[in-house]
Amino acid sequence: MLRTALAFLVLAIRLGAQTGSPALDQAAKSVVLVQAETAPGQFQQGSGVVLDQGFVATNAHVVKNAYRIRVLKGEHSWQAEALCLAADRDLVLLSLPGLPLPPAVPIAPGALRTGLSVQALGYPGGLGVRTEPGRITALWTFRGDRLIQTDTHNRPGSSGGGLFTEDGRLAGITTFSLFRDAGVDFAVPVDWVLALIQDRSGAPGLACPLVVVDRLLVDFGDLMQQDPGNEANWSNLTRWWVRESPDSPDAWFGRGTALDQSLRREPEDAALRESALAAYRRAVTLAPGHARAWNNLGAELDTLNRFPEAHAAFRRAVEADPGYGLAWLNLGSSLVNTRAYEEAAQALEHGLQLVGDQAIAWARLGYCELSLGRLPAAMAHYRLALRYEPFRAEWWGELYRVAIRARQPEEAERALARIRDLAPEMEQDLNP
Repeated sequence: MLRTALAFLVLAIRLGAQTGSPALDQAAKSVVLVQAETAPGQFQQGSGVVLDQGFVATNAHVVKNAYRIRVLKGEHSWQAEALCLAADRDLVLLSLPGLPLPPAVPIAPGALRTGLSVQALGYPGGLGVRTEPGRITALWTFRGDRLIQTDTHNRPGSSGGGLFTEDGRLAGITTFSLFRDAGVDFAVPVDWVLALIQDRSGAPGLACPLVVVDRLLVDFGDLMQQDPGNEANWSNLTRWWVRESPDSPDAWFGRGTALDQSLRREPEDAALRESALAAYRRAVTLAPGHARAWNNLGAELDTLNRFPEAHAAFRRAVEADPGYGLAWLNLGSSLVNTRAYEEAAQALEHGLQLVGDQAIAWARLGYCELSLGRLPAAMAHYRLALRYEPFRAEWWGELYRVAIRARQPEEAERALARIRDLAPEMEQDLNP
């Protein structure tokens, strides 16, 4: 069964005290106010950090949908051009050649560590540079690099500002917070920004006056769960979340996904499985329309061979969200387990219309068609499955059996040739 993870965000930055440290006072000179005009007279604002080569780094969501962008420092302002670079990491560079402000000094490579004291500098409310002290509480893995978690309690308006060490070195760009006022804040590492500047230096670049994508924020839970290196962080975060917000369906859904991660390592742990079931049940009790929680509950029940309950859960998922392709596919796969092939085929076809690149679903649909005696359709669906995953010997075996039954000797011979290449030991077990 295919489960889904959490996608959520709260953008938050908290007002702090002015810094009295000479190193941080110097760092504050590189922190600017970013003002984005989305329509005549309508503005949104955040913060930015001055870097070398006339660039200012900020968040994509700060300048999202802006047709005019200004950078301000004190009584001075400059018109900026947004360069569309890494909106999937919520990063944008603003181009301001000749900007007369000192660039931030980046932290040394490899110096990030859990427990390091940091200061978040930004423009909450646009009222001047403010600082919020904290420390790095976790380092999450993300696309081969790190995402920084801190307890700096940031507030709206400082998004895109700088996360600095006590000696004034730039560690990252403050980006978003989870759970408002809870001290669960995130920054993207400065390494990402420096790499973007380096990539930009050798090419003229792509002007991007309308930045409209900020996938890191939208997909945070899904992205962080995909890397096994985040298991401990995700478990700790969701354990804290359900304790602090016991009436939040998203908290219980998140907790269920964390328990699912543990079950991948310990699939026979009955207590873990029951805890995951309880978490998803709590989520759907609090939010009966929570389609993803219904889907994951169905996946847990299917694993336990509690098929009628699983079918009911998957049906609740697609009732709540008819466009939820994953739940349709899971419903179809679970129906195969009870030999309800006609209904399973209908669910799988519906799901594949929504998410057509799922090889295993095409193979299961082929199995349904074979079981229903619809041999041409079965052959077509196995071919599609093998187009996505051509090295699955067992599917070539199924295609061979279908071709023999359909009296298609050339198709059968092609399948047999692939079996001999991939798994020659299978040939003796092939029975039409």
